[in-house]
Amino acid sequence: MSIYIRILRRGPNGLEDSRDDYSSDQMAGQVPVPGDLILSPWLNTQDKKPIDPENRIFYEVTRRIFYPRNDDGEYQYVGLEVTEIPAATMGDDAYALIR
Repeated sequence: MSIYIRILRRGPNGLEDSRDDYSSDQMAGQVPVPGDLILSPWLNTQDKKPIDPENRIFYEVTRRIFYPRNDDGEYQYVGLEVTEIPAATMGDDAYALIR
């Protein structure tokens, strides 16, 4: 059975399903827990360098939501409620984490 992780962003209108899914393999075989930081693979602007913190976003996990399934499907979902943190607000730590 595979575990898929869905990112759920906390926005001004409440919890928003980003439709951004990852396999547990993409998360080092783990399901992140509250307090963990995830570096988003997406750039927040086009045609920018990914190494520059001005162009990156971290997700801070605030809560895990499990979606149990009753069928015999080959996968299960875990939702991660996250708050977006612009890497540029993290100071020198962002450079160390992005490289």
